[in-house]
Amino acid sequence: MTTGGQPLRVGIIGTGFARSTQVPAFRACPGVEVVSIASARLERAQSAARELGIPHATDDWRELVGSPQVDLVSIVTPPHLLERVGERGPQPLHLRAIVSRQIRQLAGLVDDLLDVSRI
Repeated sequence: MTTGGQPLRVGIIGTGFARSTQVPAFRACPGVEVVSIASARLERAQSAARELGIPHATDDWRELVGSPQVDLVSIVTPPHLLERVGERGPQPLHLRAIVSRQIRQLAGLVDDLLDVSRI
């Protein structure tokens, strides 16, 4: 998977599930590179970055999302915690609403796929 011949550069928000699942899964995909990780606590992001060999760590998810070095953002922070991420204004609540809506849509899609697979 590439973008114009370049690797797809992934940034991850959240460190727990990222360590055990997200980073290994992305690394198993040819042409994908994990380039940044964010956590509400900088020391957590830096620790995960060191452990996983990720070149950039931050405690501000907006820095990761706005980075021109990131093509795709994976949010692995549970929606109910997003309102506490950064706590720098209304953006986290807006992000929570977006993520919650996407989760509902994906759950519906999975249900539909399961129904089709039973036919």
